[in-house]
Amino acid sequence: MTGSGLLARAIQHEYAHHLQGELYVDRLPKETELIPASRLRELSEPDDEPARVGEGAGELAPVV
Repeated sequence: MTGSGLLARAIQHEYAHHLQGELYVDRLPKETELIPASRLRELSEPDDEPARVGEGAGELAPVV
């Protein structure tokens, strides 16, 4: 398979990452804390009261 431009980049990406079994989390810095999916689901469950527009913006930050 050959390609040029954007197609060539896409082919390289697919081969270099996905077909070699590399995952996004494998490329994260070692000190990055990963949150289990079950905990994320708990955090995303709706509260008793719906949030109003503009409230709570920026409360979540990356865990490093």
